[in-house]
Amino acid sequence: MMVVLFGLALVISAPTHAGIGLYNIGPRVGKDVVQGDDTRTLWLVKADIATLFSPKVLLEVSGETGSGRDLGGRDVDVVGGSTIFKYYWVNRRKTAYAFTGGGLGVNRYRRFEAGAFRDQLDTSIHFVLLGMERHLEKLKGVFEVRWLLGNIEGATSLRVTLGISYKLRLL
Repeated sequence: MMVVLFGLALVISAPTHAGIGLYNIGPRVGKDVVQGDDTRTLWLVKADIATLFSPKVLLEVSGETGSGRDLGGRDVDVVGGSTIFKYYWVNRRKTAYAFTGGGLGVNRYRRFEAGAFRDQLDTSIHFVLLGMERHLEKLKGVFEVRWLLGNIEGATSLRVTLGISYKLRLL
């Protein structure tokens, strides 16, 4: 709750460059790789909902669901979301962007163990190592590599995602 209040205070006190609104939204597909055979396929929906301090700093929220196997070979289902701050570098023609950033996420892991489902809740820190976007008129293609640091077994991973976004509002 405190993080949300701090974030709102930043947005409200930011210069006039800042704004809240739905800038773009789109689906992504990705792969979390923990180690060896421990991988998960993810389906995500991401949206840029605010600019902070300048048009080059965006706030992204996402929801995700995925499934795969954990280190013990058991099936695992994951449902969660994250909030990420992204900083953009723009080419001169404003058709290609690179970005990096970081933020926080929450996930619920569900495993079948000893004849029953077991749920675990985990918070994680997300580091966007590399992100790239290619802009067209109303669409953009997105590629991202993210490192997630979680608390429970199998929560720390390297994530690669690919997808598109629909541009609803220009920056």
